[in-house]
Amino acid sequence: MYNPFLSEETFFVATKCCLIKDGKILIVGETRPGKALWWELPGGKISKADQNLLPIESLARELQEELGDDFWILSWNSELFMVHKSYEDTTFSDKKVPFIFLCYVYEVSGELNIELSHEHTEFRWILLDEIQGIDWWRKGFDDIVHNAFSYVSKN
Repeated sequence: MYNPFLSEETFFVATKCCLIKDGKILIVGETRPGKALWWELPGGKISKADQNLLPIESLARELQEELGDDFWILSWNSELFMVHKSYEDTTFSDKKVPFIFLCYVYEVSGELNIELSHEHTEFRWILLDEIQGIDWWRKGFDDIVHNAFSYVSKN
């Protein structure tokens, strides 16, 4: 049976995580051959291999792969679920493709042991107003980040 959420020809579905600590959000820098360092939120596209997983389970796998073993448990303590639809340039091509982002927000405390994977070379904790000054920031994530900070400031 055809499932448009799993069809890479139709659009991409991705899970993203807004980790907020001490008023700052975590962003990760991804490098691709021949491209500049690309800053984005942790998470990733739901692949056909994930078709039997819930989106939150796909996010748990992505966080563990990208940030290390300390992060797999975060997805089970979600405080906000949001869908954001956008057309984005991807790190894989220069054409714009439709995305649906399933976003989870977590306010964390204490020490976190971040162990970046091979696809990420840097990470930063940044304030909301610092986003506009970051080169190669995925502008489509602005609404997601603003909503995440808005949610945290209300609670």
